[in-house]
Amino acid sequence: MASAQSGWKMIYQNDEKGKAVSGDINNLIEAIRAGKPVRFGWKAFHDGNPEDKVEHVVEGRFTTIMSDKVVFVQSVEINAQAPNFETEELLLRENMTMVFIASSNGQSEYLFTNSITGEVERHNQIPKAFDWYVFN
Repeated sequence: MASAQSGWKMIYQNDEKGKAVSGDINNLIEAIRAGKPVRFGWKAFHDGNPEDKVEHVVEGRFTTIMSDKVVFVQSVEINAQAPNFETEELLLRENMTMVFIASSNGQSEYLFTNSITGEVERHNQIPKAFDWYVFN
């Protein structure tokens, strides 16, 4: 999704178990330590159908390197959205925000919050494969 032409380059990919698919985690860590902005991306499948999917890429807002080997990046807060695969629309979820944490060890966590009441609507941890991008 991001390209070298835009200045963004995919530097690392991990699977949902944290295993490297491409790239070297040390290059991602070096880029973060050099102050380069980070984005992460993932795919979500509807009812297990590989043709019904959405692909997301989001800006990192808060980055953590743990024990010199695992990267965690928290997304910016966004308005939650819901895909409708039948009509091929992407709809905003009213009064709902979302924050996501991606990890190079394959773990992720997301939090949906009602933006009016502040009540947590959903809070889950799930394994996820991620693509990691840095700005050159």
